[in-house]
This record gives sequence, structure tokens and C-alpha cells, in this order.
Amino acid sequence: MSPPPFVPSVLHATLAALQARLALVFPPDLFDQRILPPKITQAVWKELTRRTPVVGIGWDGLVPDKPPSRRLVGETAWSVFLVVRNAGGPSTQLVGDALGMAMVQSYLNGEEPLSADSILRDYDRHRRIVQAWAKAKKTDLLNASAQAILVAIQNGDLCSEIAKSDAMQQSLGDFCSDIPADIAKKIKQAAKKAGALS
Repeated sequence: MSPPPFVPSVLHATLAALQARLALVFPPDLFDQRILPPKITQAVWKELTRRTPVVGIGWDGLVPDKPPSRRLVGETAWSVFLVVRNAGGPSTQLVGDALGMAMVQSYLNGEEPLSADSILRDYDRHRRIVQAWAKAKKTDLLNASAQAILVAIQNGDLCSEIAKSDAMQQSLGDFCSDIPADIAKKIKQAAKKAGALS
């Protein structure tokens, strides 16, 4: 007798959504994502800091709505930890190392990664920005934009739309040609596997 099929719970779905959102800003190629236990001991902390940078996610609990009813309704509470190692030693603990400061400066300058929609539906308008990022080697913004595509193509309906649209395929191809080859390769492989590209 085969086991019953796995049905994701509300917590599984919430965690997946949180991980996808964090991946837009902290690309998995650069940041490990780890699920943390409720209590962080010294041993857990040592394991967490063995390889950096890392994004740790912990579940804090559920805050039920009031008044209570038969159906449990409420908000889940999560903790997110960002662990980085400063290459410059103690002098950079408060301000971060060069890479950290560069990422913060990008956001202070109003630069944000492109959304999947911007790439797939309006890439001509944003192409010069991506080309400038590639020339300046702003891999944080390029990786985050690529991650937006990787998350988006998990949607089967969107993949079908891309597969039927020459314009969207052209935009995706142009984006891949403008970014570093290793990042583009991951997008192409994932898009083909999902059925968005042939």
C-alpha cells in the first residue's frame, strides 16, 4: 500500500512564499537559506556561521484572530536572521565590508532588481539598465533580477503564456544575452524544464 500523497500545509505554503520573497533580495547563489529551530543554542549558532553569508528563517508561532472561532484564523510570525562575515575585520563590523556597502548604496541610489513582469513584458524599456549593471559588474542586482524570473516560471500558466508568445520569448532571450553566461544558463535550463522555452 502506497503512502498518501503529501499535501502542503498552510505553514509549508507560507514558508515557501517567504523563501521566494527573500530570494529576490538574497539570491540563493550567494546566500544559503536555512530553517532554524525554535531555540538557537551555541551548537546551532556555530553550524549557522560555518558558511556565510546565510539567511536563517525561524517560525515563532501563530497569533490567532479575536474573537476565536471554530476555524483557526490568524497571522503566522517568523524571524529572519542575516549572517554575514566582514572580510575587513572588526573595523567594518558596524558598516559592513565593501560588498555589503555596495549593495546598500545600490538601494539608496534607487536601484532595485527588475521584476519578472518588467523583464518578460517590458524589457526594451529596461534593457539599457541591465546592460549598465552587467558592465559595472553589479551581480547583486543581476542575480536578484534573474531570481525573479526563476521564481515566476514556477507558475505553469505563465510558462504556457511565454511558450505561446514570441515577444515574451524574445524578451527572455534578450535578457539572457545581456547578463553573465552562468546566470543565463540557469534561467534557460529552468525555463526549458518548465516548458516556457523549447
